[in-house]
Amino acid sequence: MQPHALPPAPALRIVDPRRVRRQRLLLALCWLITVLLAWLVGRYWIFPSLDGPQAQLLDAHQQIDSLKERLSDAEQRAANLGRGEQIARLANENVQSVLADREATIAELRRDLALYNRLVGPQAAGQGLTVHEVVLTPAGQGVVSMDVVLTQTRDVRGGSEGHVTVSVEGQRDGRTQTLPWTELAAAGNQEGLAFQFRYFQRLQSSLVLPPDFQPHTLEIHVRSKGSDTVHQKLRWDQLISQGSA
Repeated sequence: MQPHALPPAPALRIVDPRRVRRQRLLLALCWLITVLLAWLVGRYWIFPSLDGPQAQLLDAHQQIDSLKERLSDAEQRAANLGRGEQIARLANENVQSVLADREATIAELRRDLALYNRLVGPQAAGQGLTVHEVVLTPAGQGVVSMDVVLTQTRDVRGGSEGHVTVSVEGQRDGRTQTLPWTELAAAGNQEGLAFQFRYFQRLQSSLVLPPDFQPHTLEIHVRSKGSDTVHQKLRWDQLISQGSA
């Protein structure tokens, strides 16, 4: 028998490492080129207007920042104006208060001067009991403060002594009504305001008016222990505004 023939040995393949690296680099470069081409196609063909919204968004943010800055400036100016107006208002109120105080002081000085002239002036000698001044000041809740100044220079040694009462005439429920002293004065002072002086005396009291009563005339009654008696009618509104001499 003849021996079997052996199969031929496989051919050996020699791989060049440098060639493999070049192939891999070439594939990577092709992949990068493909990605770049895809981005360019999408950027300039499929989505050609991406820059528009981005630019508009950036511009909108800038406008918002500008408006915020302008709003802040406007609020600051408004705050400054508000403080300026408040200062001006306070200054005006202070000036008005000072003027009112000065006017009240001047009015009081004028009353004092008139009283001084009544007592020591050329016409002062021999004057009997007189109502020099009546001033009414509303105090709220129907209460009215009353100041009365009496003078006399006829009997400076003996002086004058007696009582003062008032009555008030006005409208109530559409009818004329007169409130006597007993209804106007506080309890315990029914006889009237007592006085005793040589030259002058200031009397003070409070009158209580009903809530539905509208006064228009005040009548004052002065009775001394001597022969002097005074009855005088005065307009209510004149006594409220500037007093009466």
